[in-house]
Amino acid sequence: MANRKGCFILTLLLTCLSLGAQEPASGGVGFFIEQTGDSRQFIQRLSWPRDPAVLRYEVFLEEAADTGYRELQRKSTEENFLQVSLRPGAYRYRLGVYNFLDRLAYTTEWVNFEVLKAIQPAIRSFTPPEFFLENGISWQITVLGRDIAPDADAMLRPPGGAGQDIRPLSREFTENALRLTFNKEQLSPGSYEIRIMNPGGLEDSRGTFTIHPEKTPEERAREERQRLEEQRRLDELRRLEEQRRLEGLRQLDEQRRLEEQRRLEELRRLEEQRRLEEERRLEEERRRLEEERRLEEERRLEEERRREEQRRLEEQRRLEERQRLEEQRRLEEQRRLEEQRKLEEQRRLEEQRRVAEQRRLEERRQLEERRRLEKERRLEERRQLEERRRLAAQRRREERQTGRERREREYLQNIEDRSQRPDFVVSAGYAPLLPLYGRLFQEDAFTSPFFPLGAAIRVGVLPLKRDWGYLGAELGASWFTMKDQTEQYTVSAHVPETQVDLLYQLWLPKHIMAFNFRLGAGITVLTNFLYDYGEASDPPMTALYLSLNAGISLRWHIIGPFFIDAGADFTHVLSNGALLPEGLGYLRPALNLSWQF
Repeated sequence: MANRKGCFILTLLLTCLSLGAQEPASGGVGFFIEQTGDSRQFIQRLSWPRDPAVLRYEVFLEEAADTGYRELQRKSTEENFLQVSLRPGAYRYRLGVYNFLDRLAYTTEWVNFEVLKAIQPAIRSFTPPEFFLENGISWQITVLGRDIAPDADAMLRPPGGAGQDIRPLSREFTENALRLTFNKEQLSPGSYEIRIMNPGGLEDSRGTFTIHPEKTPEERAREERQRLEEQRRLDELRRLEEQRRLEGLRQLDEQRRLEEQRRLEELRRLEEQRRLEEERRLEEERRRLEEERRLEEERRLEEERRREEQRRLEEQRRLEERQRLEEQRRLEEQRRLEEQRKLEEQRRLEEQRRVAEQRRLEERRQLEERRRLEKERRLEERRQLEERRRLAAQRRREERQTGRERREREYLQNIEDRSQRPDFVVSAGYAPLLPLYGRLFQEDAFTSPFFPLGAAIRVGVLPLKRDWGYLGAELGASWFTMKDQTEQYTVSAHVPETQVDLLYQLWLPKHIMAFNFRLGAGITVLTNFLYDYGEASDPPMTALYLSLNAGISLRWHIIGPFFIDAGADFTHVLSNGALLPEGLGYLRPALNLSWQF
């Protein structure tokens, strides 16, 4: 094909109205109408230059949707065209070109096109219905209808198409009205039909429009006499009609006057009734309000008497309760004094028994005291030993705490010292691969959901240090291997990568943890890619692609300038050639050991 890559807009016309069957047009028209019985259907034709070195084409047709494009049809053909029937909307297609070995040679770029709706015009009427070829008269026809396009074609056509069409010298379009202007040299006496054709070939025709030949002087004089006689007759009829109209108006005026008198009398009567009714209503309302006020006053006085009685009873109950409490307190005081006398007597007897018991127990206490002192001495020795051990353990804990605080101070002091100069970061670790999308991860290549063999190393510099974070650049290199096996073959490949990323580092308080955000681009090399069929294998392939990279990781401080990083990077490999026609995407989780100094 002379030009396999490019994008153009192909406009096709579609209609839902009934049309007669048409043959496919030539010379760039992209549609035709196919009729099967009473059913008519628009057929669109997508075509491209033929290539003699191509075995077949695979056509991918997609329709525009709210979230992008969705696949509508996929068809293989050996011709250099494809016939489809599409509804109005935006579409695109591209070709997968297969060589004589029935292998995909390449895939073309997407070709966008749009299918528009064709409009069927309809003529409602036209004026005047005829022309007379007289000198000094302007020949204009006004056509009224619906769905007439501003650039529609208009003509006068003899019935049955037997003769030459007459097209106007000029036309004016306003709101589904089309004014056609002709001159005398164009017009020939006879009968015609008015035909309107919208862009796309949909048309409508109406009526019989007559063009009369030019009249002789005798015919014009006879017609003028007839016109004057008809004018006199019409004047007499209008005079008589005016007399009857005036008489009818006088009668209507009299009827309206009498009707107005009756209406005014009825209004006065109704007004008097309303006045009397209003007076009665006001009197009843006054009595009702007075009765309500009287009842309300009675209820208020009754409520006041009830509240006063409640207050009196409440005060009486309160006084009785106070007397009862006073009596209870007096009795309680008597019982307390009596109990106190009994307790005093008990304490005196108890004191006597206690003194006797104290003398008896004195000797026992002296013996117990000697035993206690011996036991206290042994316990004191044990406490001293435990205290020495505790102090030794406390000194060890303080030494460890002091060492940890010293290391934290040194770490924070080191960060403070580096605040005026760039930070350098070196990290390395384990990075497997999780496929996300792309033709390479489909059923014709690698189908495994996880490839564990992989490693990554990064070197970065952070020259810009602010309170909102550190900003710098990072150079990364990684490697992973992919291998998958089926019953027929084993497919494998090695993929080294290099990336240059913009690095943003956001430290959390105390500089123990930080988030790393990276965004950049790089080069992905697909090397030693081959299919091994056992006894034979394809020659290994190597390809180089541009890729886009984005990632995030959490950095945790271990000791000194060393950290543990855990995160993931997303990589999108850009499309390039038949091996990756749609691009490639995968996720690289990673666990790294980092050194930031």
